[in-house]
Amino acid sequence: MSRGQLLRFLAIQEGVLLWLGLVVANWQGIHLWHGWSLQPRAWGSVVGATLLLVGVNGLIWATSAGLRSAMSRLFDEVLGPLRPGDFIWVALLSGIGEEIAFRGVLQPLIGVVLTSVLFALLHIPSPKLWVYGLWALFASLFLGNLYAWTGNLFVPIGVHVLNNAISLYIWHWGRQRRQTNE
Repeated sequence: MSRGQLLRFLAIQEGVLLWLGLVVANWQGIHLWHGWSLQPRAWGSVVGATLLLVGVNGLIWATSAGLRSAMSRLFDEVLGPLRPGDFIWVALLSGIGEEIAFRGVLQPLIGVVLTSVLFALLHIPSPKLWVYGLWALFASLFLGNLYAWTGNLFVPIGVHVLNNAISLYIWHWGRQRRQTNE
C-alpha cells in the first residue's frame, strides 16, 4: 500500500469510527462533552498518564524480544510508507476516533471491561500477533479507568494521541537504526 493509500485508509477507518460514535451518542443521549475540560489539571493528567503508559510500553518492549521483533516486522510492513511528519496525523486520527467511539460511547453503554475486550479484539492484526491484543486490552483498561476517574474525555484522547505518536517515533528511530546496522 502506498503512503497516500495508507493515509486515506486510516482517515476513512477512524472517520467511520468517529461518525459512528457521534451517531450512537446522539441516539443514546450520551453527552460526550460533559465534563470536557482543558484546565491545567486535565493537562497534568494527560502528561502523567502518558508517561506511565509509555514507561510500561518501554518495559514490555525491553523485556519481550519476541513481541518486539514481531511488532517491528508488522509496523515495517504496514506503516513503512509513512514519513515522520505523518505520525502526528495518524496519532490524532486514532486517538480522537477510537476514544470517542470506545471510551465516550461504548464505555457508558457496556462498561470498561467489555469495551476493553472489544478494543483489544479490533487491535489484533493477525492470529500470530494475538499478544498485541493483550497489550491493547491493558491499554484500553488503563484508558477506560482513566476516563472513569477523570470524567473528562479529553484525558484519554490526549493520552492515546501522545502514546501513539511517541510509539511511532520510537519505532521509526529503531527502524532507522536497524537499517543502518544491516
